[in-house]
Amino acid sequence: MNGKWKILLLFILFLVLANSIVITISKCIIKESKTLGTNVSKPVIRLENNNDLELTNDNLYNSKKFNIMNYTNNEINEVSLSYYIEIVYTDIDKSQIEITLKRNDKIVNITENITESFPLKASEKQNDQFVLNVNYKNNSDVTGKIELKLHSYQNPPKEVVS
Repeated sequence: MNGKWKILLLFILFLVLANSIVITISKCIIKESKTLGTNVSKPVIRLENNNDLELTNDNLYNSKKFNIMNYTNNEINEVSLSYYIEIVYTDIDKSQIEITLKRNDKIVNITENITESFPLKASEKQNDQFVLNVNYKNNSDVTGKIELKLHSYQNPPKEVVS
């Protein structure tokens, strides 16, 4: 009987140890679901006084004022934007034209008919004032127009350091 008791005692000890091993290597998984609210930000950019600039024999020098704003009467830009202006010539020999563009009284760099990029702030009113001066160098027959196209893009968000 001593041998049977020893085997029974070893078997019970084995069950207790096996049970405790299962508990120590078990894993608890909790699933949580969260709902995040999202809103789409509104970009606002407006070009005011954008009429084509016409050149004629009577008008070899022309000047045009226009504004670029990040607000309307009801809304203001909610995202950080940048913009540039493309100058499009229709029926005009570009080599016969001299163009000067000023933004807030500072001369703007123009490369291949495209200006440098300008920032447009978010949540703060901004009004950039432009003056475009066009001088036609030749007195021959002049027909054609100059058109301004406004291009904008959203700036990448700044990194959040946590």
